[in-house]
Amino acid sequence: MGFPKWLIEGKPRGIEELQINVQKGFNSVNRKLNIAITRIAKPYGDPNILAEFIAGQLKNRVSFRKAMKKAIELTEQADTKGIQVQIAGRIDGKEIARVEWIREEAVPNMPLERSEVIRAVIVRTCKELKRDNGMIIRYDDNAAVVIDQEGNPKGTRVFGAIARELRQLNFTKIVSLAPEVL
Repeated sequence: MGFPKWLIEGKPRGIEELQINVQKGFNSVNRKLNIAITRIAKPYGDPNILAEFIAGQLKNRVSFRKAMKKAIELTEQADTKGIQVQIAGRIDGKEIARVEWIREEAVPNMPLERSEVIRAVIVRTCKELKRDNGMIIRYDDNAAVVIDQEGNPKGTRVFGAIARELRQLNFTKIVSLAPEVL
């Protein structure tokens, strides 16, 4: 698949051969070279390893659809919540570049169902906000943070500046996640 068999099965002989080959490559046969190899419990749960797997499949002239479906199958075995794979460029050697993507299960930014209600707190608006002291604040974009029933954010990060009025409205968790409070 994506890894040499001796790395997955944990055979020490293969690791020792790798250490000797690396020592020869660095011309340090006389000196002892310590290589620390950490085992990843579910390697295909890591997006970087999965991307390298897909790239390797495409280099080996495997169909892009087959490579994307195999990636989804491997991530399901790794017990991930969801996956979205996007491949762009001259796919399968075609003259015109295009973008192909496939999505499976729960993925952030998934479109909402009709009549579905999501609770959110608006943290930035293009409309001016006038404070009691006369200061006027206007942002370049609109933004909201999706919250649960208790008022805690569902996400783990908040990007961009937010207004300090959120602290007065008891959205302290959102304020603590924000990189800047104005």
